[in-house]
Amino acid sequence: MKRIDQLNQTDIEYHLRSAVDSLVPDVFDKINLDAPQEAAEPERKIAAIRRWGRTASTAAAACLVVLALAGGAHVYSANRVDSVIGIDVNPSIELSVNRRNRVLEAEALNADAENILDDMELENVDLNVALNAVIGSMVQKGYLDDMDNAILVTVANDDAEKAADIRAMVVGDIETSLQENQVEAVVYNQRAVTTDEVQQMADQYGISYGKAYFLQELIDQNEALSEADMETFAAMTMEEIAREITESAYDLGEDVEPAVDVTLPARESEPQTRPDTSAGEPGSGTGEAEDAGESAGDGLEHADGADGADGTGGDSTGGNGQDPAARALPAPETHRFRCSPR
Repeated sequence: MKRIDQLNQTDIEYHLRSAVDSLVPDVFDKINLDAPQEAAEPERKIAAIRRWGRTASTAAAACLVVLALAGGAHVYSANRVDSVIGIDVNPSIELSVNRRNRVLEAEALNADAENILDDMELENVDLNVALNAVIGSMVQKGYLDDMDNAILVTVANDDAEKAADIRAMVVGDIETSLQENQVEAVVYNQRAVTTDEVQQMADQYGISYGKAYFLQELIDQNEALSEADMETFAAMTMEEIAREITESAYDLGEDVEPAVDVTLPARESEPQTRPDTSAGEPGSGTGEAEDAGESAGDGLEHADGADGADGTGGDSTGGNGQDPAARALPAPETHRFRCSPR
């Protein structure tokens, strides 16, 4: 064996390499390559970012779905028919409205109604505006005039309380519109319940559902009427039906409110001057009566002391000192027919 001092450079490197190899254990065969290995730190951060992105995308999609559903529900509610209001004079019109009382459809149920709705665009209009337009058109085209008029208002709604509120509102709007157009009328209003029997009757006689419901209730409430009278009543206008109800004192149906009599306020008549027919000189009042008053020295109260002078003194003025030449004429009476409440 060579001494260390006798080893050259090559020998020294050989011995060092052998010593190092003997110190490192050979464990390669013992490593399980199938076991999952821990990911490096950069890859872990990338995976976390991807997971956050997927979560955010899912949340955004859910928000969009909620917004879409909410918007769809609003659109559905705005386009859903909540109530149907029928207006019968002789023209028969039905206004379908949503829960906000905006008109979704205005339907003419006969030829007269087509004439009323001609050139009208009532879709998406507030109910009170539509009612005013319909009543105004009926006045303009002669279906409501200065004679006796009758209007039937029918409200169909599943909620009885809401139906009552709508009826009151509609009748109030119609009353205002009638007064603005200087027209008087009797207004009936009823809540109608939908039945196949009444619908078949309306189809059979070619009338509105509201009118058929009103007539059926009328017949049911009065023993003097029978189903045979339906055909006669169906051919009448509401004005003619109202006259029959008044003259025969028929009871109204259970679902019909007492008729509302819409009248115009009385006009104040201005005093009118009657011509002086006394025998005295012009401007002398009552002739001999004034002379009698002057002789009594009574001034303006001469009328009370002029009885018997010529029969025209005190009686003509009523003792109030008013010139008998200026006497107000009474206002003319207004005749209206009113249907007796049930």
